[in-house]
Amino acid sequence: MMVSDTTVQQAAKYILENLDRRGLSVHEVARAVYISERQFYRHLKKTTGMTPYLFIQKIRLQEAKHLADEKAVDSIEELARSVGYTRADHFVHLFSRKFGRHPQDILDS
Repeated sequence: MMVSDTTVQQAAKYILENLDRRGLSVHEVARAVYISERQFYRHLKKTTGMTPYLFIQKIRLQEAKHLADEKAVDSIEELARSVGYTRADHFVHLFSRKFGRHPQDILDS
């Protein structure tokens, strides 16, 4: 993510540091960068073109791809949990849609 905006960078850093928490919310991220949830939504949408939910999802999936590429986990369930997803099937659906590959294919390669 090559966005030079400080607020967006701080939000991305906070998300990465808290990825394994499944309850990570937009409200919490906004609070971490010292702006209201509404301001965060508007600022992020203007700066990145994404909603906060999609921004969090993108960071989670990028980190999952990195972990899979590095073989840092042994299973899809572990991969999903490590980036904050409790349902592996939902994670697999999102991952496959974003990267065009099943995460197991990457873990096995």
